[in-house]
Amino acid sequence: MDFTSCLGPGLLRLSPISLATLILAWRLRDVDELRGRDLLRALIAISNQLEDKNVHSLLGQLRPANRLVDSLTNRVARAELGDPVLAADTYRVLDVALREAGPEGLVTNLDLLIGLAEVGQELLVAEGITADEIRRAWAS
Repeated sequence: MDFTSCLGPGLLRLSPISLATLILAWRLRDVDELRGRDLLRALIAISNQLEDKNVHSLLGQLRPANRLVDSLTNRVARAELGDPVLAADTYRVLDVALREAGPEGLVTNLDLLIGLAEVGQELLVAEGITADEIRRAWAS
């Protein structure tokens, strides 16, 4: 799957796991464009549950009683793949993630999650999850 037409040189700044997340998000999307909701769904799905720090457990730690993870993982994926098309909110997420990674750093899944929170992804907003809260929880 080639995201070059969407991301240009920014593609080189994605870590291998972040690129895998983007590919998974494209495969799991439920509309024609890849949106922030799809990216959040892929971040949860690709989380390695054996690692101490992963997106799935971080969200559970931040909001133990939420149904966010269940609501995203039980959705139907779109059948046709085609060439990737990113929605405007996904471009904003990637822009924040690139800044979060720093001028020389590779974008990680944490950077993508922070990007989703910074742009106000509706499911994170509904739970009151902020980028600062994510940073603090990840650092602890």
